[in-house]
Amino acid sequence: MAVSKKKNPVPSESIFVSQGSKRHHDRTIHGRDGRVGVESFAGRRQDTIPTPLPKKGDVYLRIARKNAELRATYLQTTELYTAEDIQGPSTEWKHEGRVFAIQHDGKDMFPAFQFADGQPLPIIKKILEVLPDYLSPWQTAFWFESGNGWLGGKTPRECLKNESKVIDAAEHLGNSVVG
Repeated sequence: MAVSKKKNPVPSESIFVSQGSKRHHDRTIHGRDGRVGVESFAGRRQDTIPTPLPKKGDVYLRIARKNAELRATYLQTTELYTAEDIQGPSTEWKHEGRVFAIQHDGKDMFPAFQFADGQPLPIIKKILEVLPDYLSPWQTAFWFESGNGWLGGKTPRECLKNESKVIDAAEHLGNSVVG
């Protein structure tokens, strides 16, 4: 039986058995049949142990649950305005790309950090112009609140006063990863 070798195997819970001190000479083999084995340095397959692969539906369910948890936490910990809270044409500002809003219970909720003195911060429009178009409003909200390597681990929200750095970080988000 041919064995498929993957450079970056999917993490799984498996038990690997090796013989004596040859452990450091063994490597993991992932077969096309979903089985995992250990190949010795000499190139012989020593043992094979079945490894259950996660079902596609289970993975999507875990992602959906984690997403719901993150959104609930965001709603509880972030200051948000409704359109009624804002003394201005919030819907117009949203359509012009000057601010963004997340949806909650059928309402637009505007993260408060986008505003100063009742007006949208000009930096927000500049950032939204360079963020990738494929980001959903929730993904945009999470981007503003997530540590960013281009900003030394700080969140874009924390760095809004350093316009060039935040815009640079937003531009890098859209760059393809090559490797």
